[in-house]
Amino acid sequence: MPKVYFLATVVTLVAAGLVLTGCPNQPVVPEIMPQFDATPVRGEIPLTVCFNDTTDPGDISVRAWHWDFGDGAKGTGPSPSHEYKVAG
Repeated sequence: MPKVYFLATVVTLVAAGLVLTGCPNQPVVPEIMPQFDATPVRGEIPLTVCFNDTTDPGDISVRAWHWDFGDGAKGTGPSPSHEYKVAG
């Protein structure tokens, strides 16, 4: 698993008793474009849809999944399923 190193320059300013500490050199995090498939994509209500993460993360290790099914429900894991009870 690749490691992220913080190349931080800590800047401390003391003015009128106020101490501000910052990290001006932010770590570089590669952007990953999420991709997934879903089956079935249409059917009668209630419809149970199985999702599958097909993202190619490259050298990055995916440690968590957060799914939003669009109807207020959430999911986790690489391959969740969700039952849609309202057409839409």
